[in-house]
Amino acid sequence: MENISHVPSGKTDRTFRTFLQKIIDAIPDNIAVIDSEGVICFVNKAWRVFGSTNGAEPSKISIGCSYFKSCEQATETGDEDSITGEKVLQGLKRVMEDDEGIFTFDYPCHSETQKRWFTLRAKPLTIGDERYCLTSHANITDLMAAQISRDQALVHAHAANEAKTAFLATMSHELRTPLNGVLGYTEIIESEIHGPLGDDRYREYIGHIHFSGKHLLSLVSDILDLNQVETGEYNLQDTVLDVRQEIENILNVFTPRLVNVPETKISLDVDADAPRVRADARAFSQIVENLVSNALKFSGNAAKIVITWSRTSNGGGSLRISDNGPGIPKMDLQRVTAPFVRLNSTQLDNPYIADIQPGVGLGLHIVSRIVEAHQAEIRLESEPGEGTTVHIEFPPERCIYAA
Repeated sequence: MENISHVPSGKTDRTFRTFLQKIIDAIPDNIAVIDSEGVICFVNKAWRVFGSTNGAEPSKISIGCSYFKSCEQATETGDEDSITGEKVLQGLKRVMEDDEGIFTFDYPCHSETQKRWFTLRAKPLTIGDERYCLTSHANITDLMAAQISRDQALVHAHAANEAKTAFLATMSHELRTPLNGVLGYTEIIESEIHGPLGDDRYREYIGHIHFSGKHLLSLVSDILDLNQVETGEYNLQDTVLDVRQEIENILNVFTPRLVNVPETKISLDVDADAPRVRADARAFSQIVENLVSNALKFSGNAAKIVITWSRTSNGGGSLRISDNGPGIPKMDLQRVTAPFVRLNSTQLDNPYIADIQPGVGLGLHIVSRIVEAHQAEIRLESEPGEGTTVHIEFPPERCIYAA
């Protein structure tokens, strides 16, 4: 065989040489033998096939070429290959100098269509008075993919654990604060500290109690809703809704709280050809209330919120709620619908423990799950300093148009 003839072996029986070549060619790892000068003097079939199918230059991988030189050229690229080339070059040279030396190195070798990793193993060979190095390159892509998947799972598990811890800490504060308010003010009223009932301060206390009670109800409702959507028990009772009327009714809920902030404006624009929608009335109300509440919360006293309902090109319905708030960085758009995520203006590294507004970070997650339950899609568009727009698109089968 041509490959064997490059190995100084004296008078080797041709049949045995052919037999040996076939055995080595049957090995799936890419095998090459280099001499003391780094010149390739033997390769197996896997080496040749890998090189030809991956566009390798024959001048770098063929018998008689310098493997050391190829590594040196790789070190000049300045990218990931330069690091690999340097480590391989130094590792092979050490093996050449040490009879007991073994060099093992995991490295990336990505193609245009696939992420791949290989393990290089090199050990010295002495044949007669000549020094060689046997190298094998084994594909470990599946192993690396499993390891990456495991590492990612650990990261997600760690984040989830932090989320749970932060959630419990937040809920402890969120529940105890209004509860203390309710208990404190009711004790004052009960003991008539300021005299018989009728003192104006009692009216103020009743207002605080009412606010604390509503806040508690909201928190408990969010937790119950989260449990329902996560366990698939959020049952929808579909009815045909007049979207304009539904949204106007919902906005009436916000009217009292906007009395003292005249700079805040909420506008509704419904296209003339917009459809009615088949949806659960309570769920639809929850979607709009949560999104408008978020917009008001983060946009401040000069909030400008625009709600639109229109027909889509495929016959579906598009609900858009836009605000002029601080916006959300693109890197955070995908995670804001995850449970317990609460972002702040400084974008802390851990979004689960941000502390900017009341709440526990369940609103957008619940909205996204309710939207999914209606076979609809939710998408957020935002730029820091330019506000946020939430798009919800209902499929054509949930939209009813006038005859």
